[in-house]
Amino acid sequence: MYLPHFVGDYFSTYICEVINLFFTKMKTTKVSLIDVFSGSPWEVELIKGLLEKANVQTQVKDEAEMRVAVPSESYTTAMKVLASRI
Repeated sequence: MYLPHFVGDYFSTYICEVINLFFTKMKTTKVSLIDVFSGSPWEVELIKGLLEKANVQTQVKDEAEMRVAVPSESYTTAMKVLASRI
């Protein structure tokens, strides 16, 4: 099937704009983290392992007390995992 040249140009431009928009949004999207556990280093590693085994992304914060944080959209899943194990 033959498409006129201007249709191909329009389609290429549209695809480039969509891809650019996608990557721009990815760069500016900020993930808010919620603390779900705090404790000693070995406890934090144990909880982190449980959550990661359940495919919940984690981040360890080492402040005055070590903490495990998860993205806000994973909070409910994280709490269910912890409730079933603790």
